[in-house]
Amino acid sequence: MEGVAEWQITGNAGLQVAHDPEAAGRSTVVLVVEDIDETVGGLAGRGVGCGPIQDFGFVKLTEIADPAGNKVTFVWENPSQG
Repeated sequence: MEGVAEWQITGNAGLQVAHDPEAAGRSTVVLVVEDIDETVGGLAGRGVGCGPIQDFGFVKLTEIADPAGNKVTFVWENPSQG
């Protein structure tokens, strides 16, 4: 993608840097999880509220953000769609 640099660190981990002046000073971390419902429930049990789970069929995701706009996105990849 234009304006994006990406490095594959391991088979299942990578780093992506994007030129996005509107997002300057903020970060996003994406974590792939085995069970998104369990992840959301576990976070809720610790007092951390996530946004709604978005279901795109091939993936489900949700995110949390701090007041400065830094985000953590949790992603579940549907194995039947791969």
